[in-house]
Amino acid sequence: RREDRIEGALFCRGLWQDRSTSTGERAGIASHTRSRHNIDIPVKVFTATMELLNLGDLGSPKVITGYAVGCRNFAAVDSGPSSVSGEYATRALRALDGSLKYVLITHAHIDHSGGLAKFLTEAPEVRAEAYVKAYRHLVDPSRLAEASRRSLGPLYTWWGDPEPVPAERVDALEDGAEVDLGGCSAKLIATPGHASHSSVWMVDDTLFAGDSAGMRTDDGIWPAAPPGFKMDEFMSSLRKLRSLSPRRVCFAHFGCAEGPHILDDAIDAHLKANEVLRSVCPAPGETVLRELSRALGIKLPQGLEPNHYWYHYYLTIVV
Repeated sequence: RREDRIEGALFCRGLWQDRSTSTGERAGIASHTRSRHNIDIPVKVFTATMELLNLGDLGSPKVITGYAVGCRNFAAVDSGPSSVSGEYATRALRALDGSLKYVLITHAHIDHSGGLAKFLTEAPEVRAEAYVKAYRHLVDPSRLAEASRRSLGPLYTWWGDPEPVPAERVDALEDGAEVDLGGCSAKLIATPGHASHSSVWMVDDTLFAGDSAGMRTDDGIWPAAPPGFKMDEFMSSLRKLRSLSPRRVCFAHFGCAEGPHILDDAIDAHLKANEVLRSVCPAPGETVLRELSRALGIKLPQGLEPNHYWYHYYLTIVV
């Protein structure tokens, strides 16, 4: 039972082994400082070629940050889970007054796209664009839903069941494909590691990172490594994103930060987390959270107990 495992079982899955990173490389990357790059950007950002709108955090407790980006045509980024996707669609439609044309999916995990069917019902003129490896989970979420139900525990109930998306409403795209936003384009970049179906979207000099750079908190980056995570692939993808030198990085969890050095912080955080989990596992959940919090310099919410939303949230994404 999931409850038994959270209370005091083993939290190392063997997937955190970074076979491609030497101790010397880890030590060099660890010299970066997080806080100087972790600054919120305004609700609206204009460049010469595109406009970015931060539509705010969705859910209570929050699940995901909503974004819309484009030129003459706009796209929302992810749909969120079914518990918030209707509200997300409403915010996007009201903000964009008829110019919302797409939803850009970063990956098929239910907190990112479990509510896509509901979003598209609320926005009948909108199409979804997704990496081909995520596509099959969107049109038939049954297998992923069952795996999510086992791994997420109470979070699955909070976020809601994913519903099948009509195949005619989703385009399955290959790595490197571009979506025309009427004066600018969104480029899909495959980023395996967090999941085999993970990707990000690059619009102008802004990177929409999904979960491919971790979770952004007020203090720094918390790792994003759910079941199925592969450390070596994740780090390779993350270093590829860093090589793109985006001007800003927008995290699904939560908000945007000026870049590209926030991606150095993400590299640092995941390498540190790898070392922590190697040293403390097996251990109860409380020990894992405490040691990760200490190593990463991140202050966790008060009162984290096994029946607390944020307990499951912070723990699930690293176990």
